[in-house]
Amino acid sequence: MLKPLPFGSNEGMLLIESQVLERLTGFRQMATSAPEAGGILMGYRRGPHTHVTEATIPTARDIQWRFGFTRHATHHQRVVLRRWKESGETMDYVGEWHTHPFATS
Repeated sequence: MLKPLPFGSNEGMLLIESQVLERLTGFRQMATSAPEAGGILMGYRRGPHTHVTEATIPTARDIQWRFGFTRHATHHQRVVLRRWKESGETMDYVGEWHTHPFATS
C-alpha cells in the first residue's frame, strides 16, 4: 500500500519542468465557455523520485466539453511510445493531467 509523502520528504520528490507547467497553465478554464483539457505526463522515474519533462496536449480527436474531457488514446499513446524509443527506453508514461472549471464571478 502506498502512503502519502510529506511535501519535501526525502522519501520521494516530484519535479515538474517549468516549460511543462507553463504549457499546462495555458489550458486553465478561465472563461465560462472554456472546455476541460487533458493529456499524458511523460518523464523519468529514479527510485522514489519522478521527473516530469513533457506533456501531451489535447488534439482534435479528444472530446472536450465544459465539465468533461475524454482523451483519444491513439495519438497520445503514439507520442509516449515515440519518446520512449527516442530516449533509449528511459522516458516513460508517468501519469495523466486534466483541468477542472474555475469558478467565475
